[in-house]
Amino acid sequence: MRSARVLVSAVGVFLAVMTILAQVNDRPSRLLAITRVAVIDTIKGSVARDMTVVIRGDRIVSSEAHGAAPKGAEVIDGQNRFLVPGFWDMHVHLSYARVSALPALVANGVTGVRDLGSDLSELDRWRTEVSGGAIVGPTIVRAGPMLNGMEFNVYQLAVSDATEARAVVRTLRKVGVDLIKIHRRTPRDAYFAIAEEARTLKLPLSGHIPMTVSPAEASDAGQATIEHTETLFEGTFATQNAGKDMLTAMTAWRMTEAPALFDKFS
Repeated sequence: MRSARVLVSAVGVFLAVMTILAQVNDRPSRLLAITRVAVIDTIKGSVARDMTVVIRGDRIVSSEAHGAAPKGAEVIDGQNRFLVPGFWDMHVHLSYARVSALPALVANGVTGVRDLGSDLSELDRWRTEVSGGAIVGPTIVRAGPMLNGMEFNVYQLAVSDATEARAVVRTLRKVGVDLIKIHRRTPRDAYFAIAEEARTLKLPLSGHIPMTVSPAEASDAGQATIEHTETLFEGTFATQNAGKDMLTAMTAWRMTEAPALFDKFS
């Protein structure tokens, strides 16, 4: 059955289903029924109205139209409200935001986040507290420290060459990160070593495009996501168009080179 990471809302008001679900580790057989709710199917783009959704522990066990709440279930009346899958925020830095951000994210319907540069031990402590029901918070997928050519803040690790880069990726794999985050000042040889090692260890590679690496090269190296669109126009693009009006250069690029690059990305 599906995980019950859901948001119930009406006119911007959040119904705190997650607050109840945060306690399920103490009562794994707890029953919760959300009645008379409109369920949004985000795959089909449809709405099923007057539904009863039953949750046992942290799993959805049934969803049916005009259904009755099971005996002994805690009931939430969802009339005039909507039930949708929990949202994901795909780029956060929770160590900057602090632990107070966790319940705030859930209160706004964000039940999963992808942290791309924070204190790994802090994130893991919060993950344990969330999963244990001690605090309310989203599922956290995390990269741990960002890899960069220099350490510009406490959440970065400096990698100066290919040998060092490979060792850092292997170490991060051993401590259990979910992905690798790269930053813009990573040296070119270190970047390709990171990409190759991450590929070997089956760790997704995400982040900025380093200043000496082209977007096409990053894609070919296996970088899964480019986290800031402006990095397309820093580095190699800025160097190739030095002295030109950047707006004119970017407009020309959109008409000539961009389609092939985006085809490569897809």
